[in-house]
Amino acid sequence: MNSSPEFEILKKHLKEKKLRYTREREKILKSIIQMKGHFDAEELYFNIKKQYKNVVLATVYNTLDLLTACGILNRYRFGTDHYRYEKILNKPNHYHLICLNCGKITEFTSNDIAQIEVKISRSRNFLIKNSSLQIFGICNECQKGVVK
Repeated sequence: MNSSPEFEILKKHLKEKKLRYTREREKILKSIIQMKGHFDAEELYFNIKKQYKNVVLATVYNTLDLLTACGILNRYRFGTDHYRYEKILNKPNHYHLICLNCGKITEFTSNDIAQIEVKISRSRNFLIKNSSLQIFGICNECQKGVVK
């Protein structure tokens, strides 16, 4: 049994929702904890299948929804037709630059943007739980090949 913060959050969420803690969910979360950066369901599934042959894709999708609902993951649609995920526990708020040419995702932080978020939320008496900023454009590497 795992006792990392992610597993404790998952167990608490499952108990509140009267859902079972299964070995499949545990295996999926364990694999997610080991992943780096953004990933999609298929990448996770193929990563898991290397170690756990009997995990099915539907269980991966359902578990991703569950882990998003309990605050372990964020789900994004970076201008594509499918979702990408990232671990958010103990990760500072950050923003994304997405290259429309190669798909590269660059994370960055900005005190200026964070201050604007606070200012806007205070002026509207709004409690921010999470925020996301996605800026789409062409990365430096791809610009080198673009005729201006």
